Amino acid sequence: MKLFKVFLLGVICIACIISNTLSQESLIGKEYNEQLQINKHKNLLKAVDLPPDTIELPVLDDFSKLQTYPDKDFWADNEVYINYTRAINPPSVGIATFDMFNHNGEIHNNANSKVFLADSLTSLPINLNYPVDSNIFLSFNYQCGGNGDFPEKQDSMVVEFYSPENDEWNIVYSIHGENDLDFKTVIIAVDNPIYLHKGFRFKFKNYGSFESLNAISYKERDGDHWHLDYIYLDKNRSINDTIVEDISLTHTFWPILKTYTSIPWSHCTQDIIFNNREKELTLNLISTFLDPSFQPNIGASLTITDLKGDGNPLYDYIGNQNITPFVPETFLVYYDYDYISNTIDSAEFEIKAYIITNDEPDIKNTLLRQNDTLIYVQKFYNYYSYDDGSSEYGYGISDEGANNARIAVRFNTFKEDTLRGVYISFLQYNLPEDVIGGLYFNLAVWTDKDNEPDSLIYSEYLPVKYGENVNIFAYYPIDTNIIVNKTIYVGIIQRTDNYLNIGFDLNTNSRINTLYNLYGTWDTTKYEGSLMIRPYFGKKIEITNIQNTSNVKSQFSLFPNPAQYILNISYNPQYRIEYVNIYNSSGILLQNIMYNPQNIDLSYLCNGLYFIQLKLEGFAPKTEKLIIKR
Repeated sequence: MKLFKVFLLGVICIACIISNTLSQESLIGKEYNEQLQINKHKNLLKAVDLPPDTIELPVLDDFSKLQTYPDKDFWADNEVYINYTRAINPPSVGIATFDMFNHNGEIHNNANSKVFLADSLTSLPINLNYPVDSNIFLSFNYQCGGNGDFPEKQDSMVVEFYSPENDEWNIVYSIHGENDLDFKTVIIAVDNPIYLHKGFRFKFKNYGSFESLNAISYKERDGDHWHLDYIYLDKNRSINDTIVEDISLTHTFWPILKTYTSIPWSHCTQDIIFNNREKELTLNLISTFLDPSFQPNIGASLTITDLKGDGNPLYDYIGNQNITPFVPETFLVYYDYDYISNTIDSAEFEIKAYIITNDEPDIKNTLLRQNDTLIYVQKFYNYYSYDDGSSEYGYGISDEGANNARIAVRFNTFKEDTLRGVYISFLQYNLPEDVIGGLYFNLAVWTDKDNEPDSLIYSEYLPVKYGENVNIFAYYPIDTNIIVNKTIYVGIIQRTDNYLNIGFDLNTNSRINTLYNLYGTWDTTKYEGSLMIRPYFGKKIEITNIQNTSNVKSQFSLFPNPAQYILNISYNPQYRIEYVNIYNSSGILLQNIMYNPQNIDLSYLCNGLYFIQLKLEGFAPKTEKLIIKR
């Protein structure tokens, strides 16, 4: 019998090891673009809606305007995503991203595992009523992947021209996907007489395909990204005219804070802000003027405005410097601003930086003036955050053995306060067919010991919820008084092998503060970025869409506590107990009771701390601490 027990224990241990090795953390593409879904019902321009008058040359767009959709002065459709974050080292701030989402932020209806047409970017009708020798060329810069997914060889980007004479579209150029992050330049002659008419148009289209991920149970997700910049159509050019002469900022200068993107305003003192903000802002810019002797003198200015307070801007002139063509330049903007406001609960400060150039104003560089300005709004609300508010991927742990996986984010707070709740951005996706009623997890809070999560001080079994409209975060209130005075870990304990898909931001990097636990030890995530999990401090937020969980206590009680061998439950018989879960101090589910118990046998449990979670019909789940002491 002893040998059998040893053998059985060995089999269980081996099974656990195999199970754990099957599960792993991973990043996957999204099934929805939340920024585009805000405008879900926005109407597209149809062919019949196109303006009767054609636009004149030059056509030049570097997508630096702060908007989600293409500029209606040049473009006839809304499918590509205009943004500042998806490309890596773009020629100028702002790019047009081609992906698998339509204008509503949803995967295209025709998407499948084979190559399919995804996004299109179509120009308005253009007046090309010029002689054949007018030397008209179309050029653009493109990048594969960026802060996204590389298109494979079977995927492509296609350029088409429209012939008003023949009333037809023709493919004039195509690029196959590749694993290369460099921005490349393409230039195409527009010299065929069939295109040289009033009403000419050009179009970019990307073709993508779904790839398989063995560890993930679903395949339909965003991918195969292309990023375009500096689309330029004009006359009097040549095949070697591949450079758009410009002086532009090349990336945004946020974040303002060293570690966080936001700190609760009630936790901010002048010393805290001063010690945790960057003492300088970095403005990166580049000149692409071909004449090496042309080294223009660039000036830079900075304004900071208290948006919620008195609204008076601080004007700070930065200075001047000469810049050399094709040499990346940096303005280090040293500034002294205390971020003081007369607001109470929250504050917002607009930081606006712009460069002043002395190049000759003409039509072309007038169209590019927008890339001379950067605007960032520093928010101080009621939460700590590492992310910038937008996700590029979804993060999770899935497959066999993921049940009971733990994910935690470390937050070093600046003031003793009560943790009121947690914001989590779960990304929506089509759940596997065997998942009935949605996904569940345990919201968890741990203390700190030796820079790792230690004691589990809060755990509550909750459904995965998704943000609505502009708010991409779901709020989970905590009704237990948790006083935080320094370091806490906030995260989740999985109750399923399915992927929970937490938003992951690639543009900020809090990797050292993101940990996961699969094998009984905590490890730092291998991914550089930030999980979109935010602890909330401040006034209690009342949740009105479910019954107040505080009323649950009046409907049942647990006793004795501390307990020895039996736990008794007294409850109002007009309600039904749906289940009782017992967790240990690590958040591992030990027992699930799916009936109406009046007493629970605890004899198999050792002395220590446990969590008893009870779900009463008509109420949200309630979790209580239980001490077993014999």
